[in-house]
Amino acid sequence: MWKRIRVFAVALIGVVVGSVFYDRHEDRLYRISIKGDTPVMLQPYSGGAVDGNQIIEVLHPGDVVKVLDLRYGKGYLAFKVRLVDGKQGYLISGSSFSFSR
Repeated sequence: MWKRIRVFAVALIGVVVGSVFYDRHEDRLYRISIKGDTPVMLQPYSGGAVDGNQIIEVLHPGDVVKVLDLRYGKGYLAFKVRLVDGKQGYLISGSSFSFSR
């Protein structure tokens, strides 16, 4: 009986871990094209300094970022990105960028 429970637990953990890695892999397939001055935010939510979110960098057309993760919020989409200097932050949908796979 305990052997079956252990086998089931290991299989369940494998499915969960596999789905997380698959999701991250899919998120990293996105490409971002900066169209105008685009703020990179410290936190993954819309709003601004009023909400405690800070701009850590402003991207300009032609700047390159690497997508690390994708987050959906209430009424917005946020991309976690790594900049060329290694900093990480969030691009919030509605800014001056477009994305594609």
